Amino acid sequence: MKSKIILSGLFLLFFIVTVRAQTPFFSDIHHFKKLDSTQLPPKNAILFVGSSSFTKWANVQDYFPLYPIINRGFGGSSLPDVIQYANDIIFPYQPKQIVIYCGENDILTLRKIKPKLAF
Repeated sequence: MKSKIILSGLFLLFFIVTVRAQTPFFSDIHHFKKLDSTQLPPKNAILFVGSSSFTKWANVQDYFPLYPIINRGFGGSSLPDVIQYANDIIFPYQPKQIVIYCGENDILTLRKIKPKLAF
């Protein structure tokens, strides 16, 4: 009985690791979490999140020296990807402002984003 529980647990662990490894941008998000575990970025910062344009903007802090900046761009992402990882790379930081840059990848992959309009 005990060996069946251990075997089931190992299978479940293997399944979770395999699924997460196949999730788009999982390694990028994991990298951000690892950075945050060594030094959590300041609250009330300006958060830049979105596609590769932010990833490649390595010196963003130089452009805004008077403001705390968190750069969490991950290459090739689209708006649904940013939404999917919001609990990992937006909400924990409690940012003062959020700058989102997405669009080209949404168009390139022909993803349909249906906005919810409130009147």
